[in-house]
Amino acid sequence: SLFINQLIWLNDDLVSATPRAFVYPLFAAFLYYLAKNRLIPCLTTMLLQGLFYPQLLLIEMAILSLKLLVKNSKSSVKSTLNKQPYIWWILGLIVTAIALYPVTQKPPELATVVTAQQMKQMPEFNPGGRSPFFSDGWFNYWFAGSSGLDLPLFPPIVWTSIALPWLWKTKLPVIKLITKKIDILKQIVIASLSMFVMAHILLPRLHLPSRYTYHSLRFAMAIATGIVITILFDLGKNWFRTKIKANKSFKLSDKIKITLITLFSLTVIIFPALPHVFIDWFQNWRIGTETEIYEYLAQQPKDIMVASLSKEINIIPAFTQRSIFLGEEFALAYHPSYYNQVQERAIALIQAQYTSDISVLKSFIQRYNIDYLLLNKVAFTSDYSLDQDWLIHSSWSDVTKNAIANLESGVSPILVEFMPSCSVVSTKDLNLLDTACILNKQLSIAERR
Repeated sequence: SLFINQLIWLNDDLVSATPRAFVYPLFAAFLYYLAKNRLIPCLTTMLLQGLFYPQLLLIEMAILSLKLLVKNSKSSVKSTLNKQPYIWWILGLIVTAIALYPVTQKPPELATVVTAQQMKQMPEFNPGGRSPFFSDGWFNYWFAGSSGLDLPLFPPIVWTSIALPWLWKTKLPVIKLITKKIDILKQIVIASLSMFVMAHILLPRLHLPSRYTYHSLRFAMAIATGIVITILFDLGKNWFRTKIKANKSFKLSDKIKITLITLFSLTVIIFPALPHVFIDWFQNWRIGTETEIYEYLAQQPKDIMVASLSKEINIIPAFTQRSIFLGEEFALAYHPSYYNQVQERAIALIQAQYTSDISVLKSFIQRYNIDYLLLNKVAFTSDYSLDQDWLIHSSWSDVTKNAIANLESGVSPILVEFMPSCSVVSTKDLNLLDTACILNKQLSIAERR
């Protein structure tokens, strides 16, 4: 329980309120009911898993499939003669089909998915892009990111789990407490790795390969670590008792060992529980600091549209419950029909923000019914645009680079002239511009020019 909690709190999945947040309680319940041999609760958790996170449902179905196989005396694998696993498998397949049916009923803009060949050619899926998949080295490709196993590095204690197969072969008395239920751990690992390989072969039909190892292997590692630590604890206890019974005094080396083990144990338990560690280091919280802007937008009509290239725009919906025109967090390139709209909006917004032509800005505002423009106060510097990786490493990078070139050549965007008079809220880093003000003043600017 300790190691599972550490693993799921040392990332931002559980607190995200997104579908992957439900993976952990549902998969834990599935494993529990599977170990307890309770069919109905197990099928129920599978159904819920499929509705929230279909990738884990495929792993669960693979685990049920592995239960159809048993080892014979010659260490080869054959089909089991027991009827129960077949009943579970058939009912599990029915539940899987029911749960996955809604996934097949996609709206038109999500019906078509990019191909692996298209992904290789798109900057978005390469290093520096919004959704990097292909990396420069084979190690990163197979072990990190969306394409790799993406195993947890913290807390490091969970890597003691790899010692379980070796300890299992020993003749230690405590090993006798391990039951056949431990086969579930092997099934989790085999099912996860099998689906990982299938996801690579069928890329991207089964979505990202890491989705089949990132969550499930954490459970296997945590449980295996618990068993390993229990075995080591038993060895330590027996060693300590032997010393006491023999009335042997503890040598300096013994005292150093006990001290180091005690400090190590306290570190394993206490360090990951420090709020500064698990919140600031691992959970990637986005702290909203532009209170004045949030409060102002929250008081405006609910159908307003806010446009910006600033990273701040990504959290505007959460803090104001108002719609945004475009945001990096929503610029995912997996569905061409959807992403074509993203690309169209990105190009239009870049051109409008950096144009020196008032008619281009006016056309953008009117075409997309933009009510407010959120501008970073350093938005009109080339360094600001170059720092936006998702704009530089994108299918519209030429538009971004052209805007940067214009800034470097000394061309002043028309929006600069509206910033003092049309700002409704101004903070240390941002200006919120009312587009109605821009449209009302654009005639006088045009006449003056």
